[in-house]
Amino acid sequence: ILQDKAYYVLGKLDTNDVQALHPSLSRKHALLYNSNDGVLLFDMGSKAGTTLDGERLEPWVPEVIDSHGSIVLGASSRSYGVVVDRTIVIRKLKEKQRVPIIHLNQ
Repeated sequence: ILQDKAYYVLGKLDTNDVQALHPSLSRKHALLYNSNDGVLLFDMGSKAGTTLDGERLEPWVPEVIDSHGSIVLGASSRSYGVVVDRTIVIRKLKEKQRVPIIHLNQ
């Protein structure tokens, strides 16, 4: 489960949010980004590429991930299932609305 961050990096480095160790992967291979338009997936210019639902991504061109999307990094046979839970986003937005607003009397 990935939550509470604006973006997540996938790749070989142990400092990435999701570490994947297939030989075809780049150190920083792909990026998941929470935006106002939804969750976006970027290939970070990797040599072996990134596919979303069977379609290879162009480097640095965002693709919106629908719930139950499938990501494959490089030539790996492992796929990563994506479930976008909008209830978390809605809850976070409601929490922000509960922040008290201070009015100054002049």
